[in-house]
Amino acid sequence: MPANQPRNDPSLPPVLIVDGQSFPRRTLKRVLRAIGAGGLQEAATADAALAALSGARRQDWLVMCDIAIAAEAEMAFARALGKRAPAARLVVLGACKSDELGAFARLAETRDLTPFAVMCKPPSAEELRALLLRASGAQIVTSLPETPCGPRKLTPEEVTECLRAEWLHAFFQPKIALATGRTVSCEALARILHPQMGELQPAQFLGAIDAADGHRTLTACMLEHAARMVRTLRADGAALSVSINLSPDCLSEPGDGVKLAAYAGALGLRPAELVLEVSQAALIGVGPAVIDNLLIFP
Repeated sequence: MPANQPRNDPSLPPVLIVDGQSFPRRTLKRVLRAIGAGGLQEAATADAALAALSGARRQDWLVMCDIAIAAEAEMAFARALGKRAPAARLVVLGACKSDELGAFARLAETRDLTPFAVMCKPPSAEELRALLLRASGAQIVTSLPETPCGPRKLTPEEVTECLRAEWLHAFFQPKIALATGRTVSCEALARILHPQMGELQPAQFLGAIDAADGHRTLTACMLEHAARMVRTLRADGAALSVSINLSPDCLSEPGDGVKLAAYAGALGLRPAELVLEVSQAALIGVGPAVIDNLLIFP
């Protein structure tokens, strides 16, 4: 399966991410790229951000800045941004669990420096998409229409188009050791980032994937995203494993286990870096080939 190459939407403004920490910068950049944002740049300091804007051709930048940088030195960055790039819009990102955002909004008001948006960190793909559309002046469609039973679920035809267009992505949820507070592994969570419908949850598309026999495509995509994350963590010196959910349908034919292990290896995943999770409920009534394929994994 080819690597994802998201389609950039030229109507969306370019985005500059300003954060002193590399992991949140990279994570935000991936989500923005997945929802069609182009012209993405990043900076670790206020000075680097201002330097990046100085040589830019476009003026309508959306500058997404961590609150620690945005608030330092009595909002010096916001003032400098207004002089260096008057058409740029400042978006401030901070933690929701404290009064950081409220305190920043009050400080901004006293300085007559109202940001374009103040958002909880990390923002969801749907929130980012709505922000980009608002910045571009486009009409915002926030989600699938509701039904009496909740959000509408995708049809097999719709989910097939999503898979074909490579709108399926992995979000990574860390697993923390309570005794030490350290991250010991992470879990890949499947999401569809639809350019019109926004972020879709598994309950909205897994049934359609069953009907469309798309579990093998889903698994291949999740393995690719998992391998990319593991390579990034490995480069940063973090020896963490990543787990993905696996449907027994992917192991229903003789030799499927060997093929799956070979594919994971070809992506650069080592055995200790990948955990395949199959629920006990999913194994009820499966054929002998599924059990045989599972036995090849340690």
